[in-house]
Amino acid sequence: MSPSHGRHRARRSLSAPAKALLAAACVIALVAVGLLVTRPWDDGSTTAGDAGTRPSRSSPSAGSSSAGGTPIVAVWTGTPDDPMVTKLAARMGNSSYHLVAASSESEADVLLTTGTTSGPAQVATTPVVLAMPPAMAQVAGTPTPQNLQAWMNGKKTWASEGKPAWGRFTLTVPDPKSNPLGAVAYGALTTMVNGGPITAEPNLLQPTDAELAVLHAGQAMNPVPTTAAADATLDASSVDAFAAKTSGVLTTEQAVMAHNATRGALSFFPIPLLGGVAALPVNAAVAPQAKNRQAAGMVLRDLRSADGREALKAAGFRGPKGEAPDSPTALKLTAPQFFSDAQLAAARTGFATAQRRNSILAVLDLSGSMNNTFGTTGQSKIALLKQLTGLSYTVASPKSVSSVWFFASRGGKDEVYDEAPLAENDKLIDGKRHAESVIEQTQRQSAVGGTPLYLAIERAYDYAVKNYTPGMTNQVLVLSDGADEDNFNSLTVDETAAYVARRYNPDKPVQLTLLLTSPKENGAELSKIAAAGHGKAVPVTSEADVPKIFAAAIRS
Repeated sequence: MSPSHGRHRARRSLSAPAKALLAAACVIALVAVGLLVTRPWDDGSTTAGDAGTRPSRSSPSAGSSSAGGTPIVAVWTGTPDDPMVTKLAARMGNSSYHLVAASSESEADVLLTTGTTSGPAQVATTPVVLAMPPAMAQVAGTPTPQNLQAWMNGKKTWASEGKPAWGRFTLTVPDPKSNPLGAVAYGALTTMVNGGPITAEPNLLQPTDAELAVLHAGQAMNPVPTTAAADATLDASSVDAFAAKTSGVLTTEQAVMAHNATRGALSFFPIPLLGGVAALPVNAAVAPQAKNRQAAGMVLRDLRSADGREALKAAGFRGPKGEAPDSPTALKLTAPQFFSDAQLAAARTGFATAQRRNSILAVLDLSGSMNNTFGTTGQSKIALLKQLTGLSYTVASPKSVSSVWFFASRGGKDEVYDEAPLAENDKLIDGKRHAESVIEQTQRQSAVGGTPLYLAIERAYDYAVKNYTPGMTNQVLVLSDGADEDNFNSLTVDETAAYVARRYNPDKPVQLTLLLTSPKENGAELSKIAAAGHGKAVPVTSEADVPKIFAAAIRS
């Protein structure tokens, strides 16, 4: 039902699934409220430039007058031809001016936008929500930390819940790296997934379900350039058509209410992030280019009046303290709080890390010396490398590209074998995910024979350069004890370093990283080879080194 319909109508009762979703979100808000603070962001930026993708129509130029001589005031909300402006005009009913939607920010007299600052310009708020069709929200279940972790870690899928046609679980979000709404959405959702504030870097060697889920939450997000582009995803003809694109959209409550009010639109349920704590301030200001500043000033005055607050609530916004909008389906939520500038920056950094895509060719040493014990762990070097390989696929993005090769001297010759091609981790090959096949192949290997290290480096580096993946961090990652011995070729350190240097292409850079479990053997010499590939030879001398080095290697 349109949010412009009467405020005095009886409110409809929430469905059982909606009540469960709201209750769980509010509980999570109490756990996670420590993440958010009430001080405003400092950078003063807004999303006013976040232009929509919908076609605009001509509107009267700013500062012009209607037939009766009433000044026309063009309002920019971030989207051209926003029907919300019509609702505001009907509710404010001021005969001193006529409100119209601006077709672009440059034509606006008044800017009414969600932004990153609260203060004198703030006239309303709107919660950040996860929008899902009610049928999908009901199958997904309540957003408790445990349930969210199950979805993010793949323990629950649409297929496992009886809906295979809905595909993979993905979320559409305005790009958090540049969009304030997206950054708040990412920060709030990962806090919910974690079950509380995220206070430390994850231990990638022994990650908990929560740590894995936080990383996977960012990987599940599909960023789009603008808020309008994200909201356009809601324009689906059916649940199945929506599920073919995404599983949910991270947007604002006001955007969902405006969408649901459209005749014939597929309905969406807005799941509030952190129970309403995660919200955006709505700011109103006279545009610098306003042609009729006096009339624009009257609009600002009225928006900040009691009648103006009611008009904003009728258009689907909440009051400055989170007071419910004028809708029979509005949820009672926790009062809003706003991210600090530091928290916004941290959210952007976290999202960029989670979204990083790598193309990694791992090359594992299977020589007999890899059976030796690593440090004081009682674990063999080959067992450690198998463990790291398995973990790398657990934390890597399903969209990353990878493969694992092996090398040893056996049967009187040097071998680099099982040279599986690079492929996307999630790609199905012979009915099995590429990542699963690589893990299984690695676990079957045994260490015996010599160490044709230089041959393996040359062959792997040549392949990686020829199969460069654009848009990703490309890397050859060699895991070895560092000794080139018992081989049947005459390659030297200098020859291999020269080979790598010739193959290195600055326009398609492939980094060469060597993880050495016995760096005293010839670590200094191997550093020459790594440097030729603009990488490093990294010593791994104790168990304490492993988490830090492993994290650096897979995130480089």
